[in-house]
Amino acid sequence: MSQFSRHLLIRGEERANAREMAANPLDAWRGKSTFEVRALKDYMYTEEVVEYTEGIWRTLSKDPLFAIPKKDLTLDEERELSFKRSKRLMEYSFLTDEMTFENPRKKNAYVSALLILDLGAIISLQLSAEVSD
Repeated sequence: MSQFSRHLLIRGEERANAREMAANPLDAWRGKSTFEVRALKDYMYTEEVVEYTEGIWRTLSKDPLFAIPKKDLTLDEERELSFKRSKRLMEYSFLTDEMTFENPRKKNAYVSALLILDLGAIISLQLSAEVSD
């Protein structure tokens, strides 16, 4: 499990405590910044956005189509799986235009959550959206 997904699973006060305790190789560099890095992180990952991302992860973790393949896939099999995943993501419609207008940060959270899963699926989904517009 990546550091990003572990961060999303921690709730409330535990999340704040985990951010304070987590050491990072970039901490020295971030200490030299002219703005507060934690404030920027809190601004970008509001409670609403974190809950939205957790909802995406919960839904996709229950879907067998998004399970990690047990064997190495050929290039054609990877393409087919990405296509099936992008179709399924369209069916779920995790992000509507209304949601984007209400909270534009959800678009970034949506793309970030999907990029971790399958880069091919998100590219296919984006291309489909651009062609249909």
